[in-house]
Amino acid sequence: MSEKIRDSFIFYRSFYQSAKKLPKEDKAELFDAICAYALDGELIELSVVPEAIFTVIKPNLDANRRKWENGCKEKKKPSEVEAIEEQEISKDEANDKQAISKAQGNVNVNVDVNANEECKSELKSKSDSKRFSPPTLQEVSDYCQERNNTVNPEKWISHYQSNGWKVGKNQMKDWKAAVRTWEGNSFESKPTQFANKDQIRLDRNMEASKRFLQITGGDDAF
Repeated sequence: MSEKIRDSFIFYRSFYQSAKKLPKEDKAELFDAICAYALDGELIELSVVPEAIFTVIKPNLDANRRKWENGCKEKKKPSEVEAIEEQEISKDEANDKQAISKAQGNVNVNVDVNANEECKSELKSKSDSKRFSPPTLQEVSDYCQERNNTVNPEKWISHYQSNGWKVGKNQMKDWKAAVRTWEGNSFESKPTQFANKDQIRLDRNMEASKRFLQITGGDDAF
């Protein structure tokens, strides 16, 4: 590297366009690296995206530096050689633009793919959260007790387990709603409010006998 200090360098439009869509932090990091290398020949450690873009810019900076160093020599190069070098610089700049475009395209593709994967993951998570999960016997028992109904939890679970947890032809979505439907349709026999017929007949006979004895004055027997 020449001992002279370089005070300026050519900043091509392709450099600006390559960093135009980067976040501010990455853009500042890339520009610092370009300046440090072009002016002082210093390579700065970069993060992934700025490093990818700097890699395709670097050959252009190298060619520009060679031209500057040769210009510092007392003996100038023949104009024909300079013309060839200018062509090389233009060719390097064209290659830079193409390489930068590909690098940005790959970055955008990766971002889009990651965004799509995150979207699919989120949708799958929401779908899983809405998926029906059969209740336990304890859950059904607690719910029936809360509603103070006559549904037999074991009988209810056995019924829906046997038909694959379906309500009619459709997959069950809300088991509590199914309990309420079962309750409202009286699928369970209500608890007996009266004794059986024999007991009723016996009670009536006892009551009639008791009244007869009261009338005849013989209720001491009771």
